[in-house]
Amino acid sequence: MTGTYVIDPAHSTFAFVARHAMVTKVRGSFHEFDGTLTIDGEDPTRSTGSLKIVATSIDTGNEQRDGHLRSNDFFDMDNHPEFTFQSTGIEAVNDNEYKVTGD
Repeated sequence: MTGTYVIDPAHSTFAFVARHAMVTKVRGSFHEFDGTLTIDGEDPTRSTGSLKIVATSIDTGNEQRDGHLRSNDFFDMDNHPEFTFQSTGIEAVNDNEYKVTGD
């Protein structure tokens, strides 16, 4: 497993679930993203990952809601066109599970 892997958007999904008004759940996804994982098979805690999401690619299945999410009320996508994540640490939870932290 050791190596660097590119996240393939054609075979991957970046999805989310958010609670709305503490009553219902809103599901959505981002259609444009890319990232890499560099895995150290001998010491997985030395592995790293990064992810970049194009904010305007949000899709909740409702154009009006998506427009509102793009506005200053939520994501302010005019000033923040991308979301980024860079791992800052990985720790073993058990033999087969790891917790990733990052910015």
